[in-house]
Amino acid sequence: MTDTTVKVKDLSIGYEKKIICENMSFDIKAGELTCFMGKNGAGKSTLLKTIAGLLPSISGDVLLLDKRLKEYKRNELSKLLAVVLTQRISVDFMTAMEITCMGRYPHTGFMGRLNDKDRVIAQTSLEQTGAIELANRVYSTLSDGEKQKVLIARAIAQEPKILLLDEPTTHLDIKHKLEIMDLLNYLARDRNMSVILSLHELDLAVKACQHIIAMKDQRIIYDGAPEAMDEEDMINRLFDMSPKRFSHVTGSVELSAGKSHQHFIVACCGTGVSMYRLFAKNRIGFTTGILYESECDYPVASSMGAHVLANKPYETNLDIQQEAISCIDKAQTIIDTGFPINDQTMQNKMLIVHAVEKNKTIISFRNQEEFEKQFGKAQVTYMKDTADVEKIFR
Repeated sequence: MTDTTVKVKDLSIGYEKKIICENMSFDIKAGELTCFMGKNGAGKSTLLKTIAGLLPSISGDVLLLDKRLKEYKRNELSKLLAVVLTQRISVDFMTAMEITCMGRYPHTGFMGRLNDKDRVIAQTSLEQTGAIELANRVYSTLSDGEKQKVLIARAIAQEPKILLLDEPTTHLDIKHKLEIMDLLNYLARDRNMSVILSLHELDLAVKACQHIIAMKDQRIIYDGAPEAMDEEDMINRLFDMSPKRFSHVTGSVELSAGKSHQHFIVACCGTGVSMYRLFAKNRIGFTTGILYESECDYPVASSMGAHVLANKPYETNLDIQQEAISCIDKAQTIIDTGFPINDQTMQNKMLIVHAVEKNKTIISFRNQEEFEKQFGKAQVTYMKDTADVEKIFR
């Protein structure tokens, strides 16, 4: 399950001797989903086409199953390797099934005739991509997403050991993106295929792939498991984003909100996330706390560049509490997210009580009875959901 299928040695790639990426060396194994990552123009598509034999390398070698790419005959290579590129094929009246059957031609004789086995494999490939209902539809009438699924089915029908895909989830809605990634993982894990792809969806790449190769400044800057990228803040470095902008905890990038003492959001236990995103959409900075670094609120607020007051897990830091009180004193608006009241959230309860004593403007997502029971009577604007908070931005 860990045999090397693709070995790249001192490879430099580009067009007409203009180097895009150089001196690359890495191995790709069977049974893994490998993703090429990088900004636009980093060379991901060029590398895929070079490995596929569609572009000549400038220097270096590509070995497929320990044999140099240059030594393969075209028919021999088409049985070993299948490619799905972003360019759309131009056909007039062929059906989706006929397109899929094209993947069987490397396995047919001189006349290119399909037998019953070929047709069954083509049908199974359409079923695996969730496109079987498109089998008799004319390809040119399909949507971009439907066409993509048919092209992947055609590649699967080739029964390759190596599958190369350039941005395979482009044009697909979220449901079909997940279905395609599940399918590619199945092909890698259960059919021991080397699946190599480029993706722009960072969340899909780090969650679905076992192997990441990151390209930047004409070289490979990372080659390994996505789980280890967090140690060097690699994704943020790769895309020239500020530290923590991409969170490995949430697997997402957040909009920038920035720091501000004007609004203090008292949150914890996941109650702050939707509020933080509402502030970020309106480009309004905020301070929040008191969080624990182990809860989901923390990486989201940190990714936005907000002023975050947080304890280490299972610790209560009195200095953090004093800083939070100072921030409450400076703030114009205090937002109570309706966090649960228990032994672990006593510091936050104290912040709301302090805000009440200071006659601060308070917005709460509790009902009046609960608020007054926990914090005392005060002039409070009560709201039912975060959408109501839009009023404070007007």
